[in-house]
Amino acid sequence: MKNHWTFLLLLLLLCTLLTPVANAAGKNPDKEFTAAKAALNRLDSEKGKARGYRDRWVKVIADLESFRARHPRHAKGAEALYLAATAQEKMALISRLSKDFAAAQQAYLAVADVAPRSPYATEGLWAAARLTEKNLNDPTAAYRVYGRITAEQGQSKYAGKAKEALKRLAAYAPKPAVSKPPVLAAPPAQSPPPVVKGERGLLNGVRSWSNPGYTRIVIDLSQPTDYTSTLLAADPAIGAPPRLYLDLLETLPVGGLPESSVVNDGLLRQIRTGRPEVGRTRVVLDLLSFDNYKIFTLPDPFRIIIDIAGSAGAIPVTTAQSLPTTDPIAAIVAAAPSAVSASRPVPPVPSRPSRRIVIDAGHGGKDPGAVGPSGLLEKDIVLSMALLLAEEVKSKLGWDVVLTRNDDTFIPLEERTALANKVGADLFVSLHVNASPNSAAHGVETYYLNFSKNEQAAKVAARENGTTLRAVSDLEQILFDLMAHSKIQESSRLASDIQHALITGLSREFGEVKNLGVKQGPFYVLLGANMPSVLVEAAFLSNPAEETRLATRKYQVETTRAIIDGLRAYDGSSQVVAQQ
Repeated sequence: MKNHWTFLLLLLLLCTLLTPVANAAGKNPDKEFTAAKAALNRLDSEKGKARGYRDRWVKVIADLESFRARHPRHAKGAEALYLAATAQEKMALISRLSKDFAAAQQAYLAVADVAPRSPYATEGLWAAARLTEKNLNDPTAAYRVYGRITAEQGQSKYAGKAKEALKRLAAYAPKPAVSKPPVLAAPPAQSPPPVVKGERGLLNGVRSWSNPGYTRIVIDLSQPTDYTSTLLAADPAIGAPPRLYLDLLETLPVGGLPESSVVNDGLLRQIRTGRPEVGRTRVVLDLLSFDNYKIFTLPDPFRIIIDIAGSAGAIPVTTAQSLPTTDPIAAIVAAAPSAVSASRPVPPVPSRPSRRIVIDAGHGGKDPGAVGPSGLLEKDIVLSMALLLAEEVKSKLGWDVVLTRNDDTFIPLEERTALANKVGADLFVSLHVNASPNSAAHGVETYYLNFSKNEQAAKVAARENGTTLRAVSDLEQILFDLMAHSKIQESSRLASDIQHALITGLSREFGEVKNLGVKQGPFYVLLGANMPSVLVEAAFLSNPAEETRLATRKYQVETTRAIIDGLRAYDGSSQVVAQQ
């Protein structure tokens, strides 16, 4: 009996110790704000190289911005927005990138827009005016912000300084606009807005994929485009949902682009587009519920990716027609067409086996991948192996299989993991064959998503991403934040099991196969996957001997059987872990 009571006391003590940790994770708004503010202070106090990591600033900014959106009535909401803006400016002062300064300006202005009666509104306007004049070197825009201070914050400590600035910048005062009737709707599809000098890019479209707890949005653009993003909290007073909007600079929407698309997937209510001013196109995401979001870009063609994660259904779903007319973007929204959907819908599966795997045949269509000495194409080899692997998985493991492509079709990289997330896959395996300028290079290697640990891994990532080594380096600046919720350890274990099975199985059939090992790399095709995911490089197509081997059905069959052995080993070890 004594031991029983001792156990209960220890259990009670353990629960008491763990409670603050749970609260700090977000259940207690006060502690959540304190933790976010402390993270900013720690980062700001760092010295040297540690202070310059972009991913750390991005995470601090996102945590502070999302606090206000999740807790719109909290007393610290305005301060959180202001701190997020200061963090954005500090990051800009490190990067010296114009887009970062522009984002800081927008963040400061958002404080005044969202919380005009807060003391942080005054601070935000003054900081925005100072930054616009000094860092963005835009005296006309700075004049407007100084004017807002005198008009909206006439009794503040900055009012006198703002009046002096207006006198100093009088030559840059905007000319009075000619009175025109208000425009309540965008021009009809057959008459797109006229191209204005300086507007060079086109917004070609907006796509989205949804599954419970995850939504991916892709903004397709005609060329690399500077943009800013702003998160606005819900406004219960007017029934406005939380909104995330991106302003695309020097960009026009292509003719016929829908102004509104209903999604209603539990996280995202709808997507809207509009032109709040000349020289700027805005994409607005009306949110229903979210925990966090990530934004990154992909090249060739340039697109902006937004991943939204959360608990779907936390807020009742409403229709697009209930949008508040006080929303400035709503004034140019004319209709709400049917929902945006993936271009390759996946048929529903009537029953759910023990696992669901997505098998991705790399490249395809206009993207041939690597080309062998005799003209053999990577896209053809990996498609053949993917079809074989799908049949083997069904017959030998009894799992449900979804293929990203089953023919010679081009599938953008961002669609592949979005598809895996959409169908709720348990595993994602992307099949590729390697290439090297050195025709003697040979062997097998398996990758999972992480920072590239050596130059060779970076080169493989650049080739599979269809980009440059410099772009891979840029990707790694944001990779840490993007991987915050990914399955790194499980992916590492899956890669190890598959690599071991490949070397064992292929060496048994074809003699010694060079083991290049398990490696890490920043692969676009693995970004955003919510499940363990790996990329297999089955052999070197650039090696004449291995090209000949890859072309044979025997090698393709033995490769897929070896992968099956690796999947079986991973599944068995996962079951053991789950039971412990």
